[in-house]
Amino acid sequence: MAQGKFAEKLKLDFSLHRKLIPDGTPFKIFGIPIHQYWKAEFQWPVVQHGQGIMAVNEVESGYEWERTYKPNVIGAIKKLIDSYEDPIKFNKAKLQYVDVWDVAVENIKTFIEENLGTIIQSNYHYLVPSKL
Repeated sequence: MAQGKFAEKLKLDFSLHRKLIPDGTPFKIFGIPIHQYWKAEFQWPVVQHGQGIMAVNEVESGYEWERTYKPNVIGAIKKLIDSYEDPIKFNKAKLQYVDVWDVAVENIKTFIEENLGTIIQSNYHYLVPSKL
């Protein structure tokens, strides 16, 4: 029941609903998204929901913490809470930032040193064969 109420509450801002696991699947999967709610066809952000999980995902072009991402996260959490008749309990909250870079373009060691403030040093010396 709560999933349907949650979907209805998201509908105004996230009008496209996708079910990732077909109806009638004989098992229940905990901790992975089963439903996705998109602004439009593959238009970010996306809210994902399943048993034991709710996530709000955004991509680089639309990620602005104060203006867009934080309000989307808070709004989704409020709508999720409002979807249940009884108070729900959260046992974990996680904010995860994932970024990628093209390793073919940049020197990985230099990138890590400059962007993560981390120096990787190895004291192991090995010979690289000239031909494999």
